[in-house]
Amino acid sequence: MKVNLIFIYLCSVLIFPNCYRKDTNPNPLVQSGMIDLSQSNFEDGFIYDLNGEWQFYWMDFLKPGAEDQRKRNYLNVPSEWQNNGYPEFGHATYKLDINLPAKTTDLALDLRSVACSYEIYANGDLLGKQGKIGTNEGESIPLIRHSIYTIKESLLEDNRLTIILYVSNYHYFKGGL
Repeated sequence: MKVNLIFIYLCSVLIFPNCYRKDTNPNPLVQSGMIDLSQSNFEDGFIYDLNGEWQFYWMDFLKPGAEDQRKRNYLNVPSEWQNNGYPEFGHATYKLDINLPAKTTDLALDLRSVACSYEIYANGDLLGKQGKIGTNEGESIPLIRHSIYTIKESLLEDNRLTIILYVSNYHYFKGGL
């Protein structure tokens, strides 16, 4: 089974030049919490970065579909939230909407070395987690590892994908994605 890859570069990235063709791909940027990949051809072997302005809800684990316009901010990914005016310790929701090409098959998300606990959801379904998220130091359990998550074609709705990450950091000197 062939799996198409979308990479989220969240920390330092090791680039192996012969492993994929990224050299001629015009990678669109995430703007205002959205990226349009509807004209992309995932069959060509390109890997897409999901860097840019993700929706950001500080000190809130936002339920899917419950966006609050008053609390919405945008934060660049990758970045540490303390470099954007937030304390190093806290928790937040990151949200990204992706427009996909018609007939998109399985996708993969690569989260590299996120130095926080998190849970990741695709269209409301839990894909996985790292450590245990929490709203304070006692609730959260830190863990750092490289993870790749598969998003099955059955989770893709009307050529749209919404990624939500609940992130908490109460143990490390860096917070964010």
